[in-house]
Amino acid sequence: MIALVRDRASGEFVCASEELEVHVYFQRGRLAWATDASRPLAFTRHLLEHTRIDADTYRELLETCRREKRPLGETLVSWGVASLDEVRDALHRQIDMAVGSIRSAGPAQTLFLRRPSQFEGYDTRLTFELDDILVGLAEKEAGVEGCEDGADREPRPERVTGVRLVPPAAVRRTELEEIRASLDGLEWIERLDGTALVESSPPSPGAASRIPAAVAARTLLDGAQLVALRLAGATLAGVQLPSGQSLWCQVAAETTVGAVVTSLTALLPSSTEPTTFAPAPAGELWTSERVDASLAAPTREFLERCPEIHGVVVTDESKPVLGIGRASISAESLHARVGVRGSALTLASGVRSADPDASATELSPRRLMSAEADYVLFATELDRHGSGRFVWIALDRACSKGLGWGYLTSLGRQLSNLWRTAAA
Repeated sequence: MIALVRDRASGEFVCASEELEVHVYFQRGRLAWATDASRPLAFTRHLLEHTRIDADTYRELLETCRREKRPLGETLVSWGVASLDEVRDALHRQIDMAVGSIRSAGPAQTLFLRRPSQFEGYDTRLTFELDDILVGLAEKEAGVEGCEDGADREPRPERVTGVRLVPPAAVRRTELEEIRASLDGLEWIERLDGTALVESSPPSPGAASRIPAAVAARTLLDGAQLVALRLAGATLAGVQLPSGQSLWCQVAAETTVGAVVTSLTALLPSSTEPTTFAPAPAGELWTSERVDASLAAPTREFLERCPEIHGVVVTDESKPVLGIGRASISAESLHARVGVRGSALTLASGVRSADPDASATELSPRRLMSAEADYVLFATELDRHGSGRFVWIALDRACSKGLGWGYLTSLGRQLSNLWRTAAA
């Protein structure tokens, strides 16, 4: 590794034995990141323990980065989900543990794969000098910091569920079970005509739809093309079918909203929406009549920095306390849409997961994503499940949904801090 630093090499260094497998990635002689098979969650665990990113949001962004081949650390910083220092701390922890494993290992085989072009564009602010890592390890070995052998070992990661995209043909009545088999964590699936149940798998108790009629009426029957509602212990999602009917399903909490949305999006008719974002003409932002002054300034600043967002609404117990937007969207229409979708989320919260203990153990905030005709609407509950405070973002349809989750998390964190400070 020291020789690689001197050579200013870029690529992947692998060190392996029967008891060890470590990968360290170099960018022009600096350490960019590392993985240690015995501690696979070092980076993730540090982020979740030392930042305000919740597990659901992190998994959504991780899946987005994998699908769109974005660097995770840079994306967390650029979207405002975590600060540069927070990501650096997590990376440092990850690299520190990996290099420590190599130093304490016995005989091992090593291999270096040169990949200069792959790492050329990586942000150098997220890289480290090997000397700094070694100095820190030496201090630990001298007794400045440490733990008993094995105490810092991490458990095996839980399996992250994924999806296999399903073509529209799979929606045929005789192939409903194929849809069921295509999405991991699926608890049940139904096809509706309006609010009437056409078929379900497994069969619905009492031959009635599991979807509250009011939820369907306030989402897919009200113009939404696709909707996903993150509840206590499960995700409830629906999509409009080309036939005019709709498909609804409930998926266990282990499957991310992004995975569900990806699968159901494949059932939509061929899209004609723009593939590139075109910023709205510059102009004054409008502000709704009801305004919480403590939230207005930071929300306006956030909107000015994020041209992909058409408008933002903040609600408290279903009542709007702030609305700011661009000329590309009217205040009346956005507030009306938020009111209808918000009531659907409240009504859907009564739907129970197949896991009887899920509601008691699931503490993450409620979330919503709906693909509207003119934008994609994102919402998240602030602070905790049951707080009743939500922030809503209308994102341009040409943008990545991962960007929407990132913006939502960043703005939500700012508003939560302001509300908490005001309460203190």
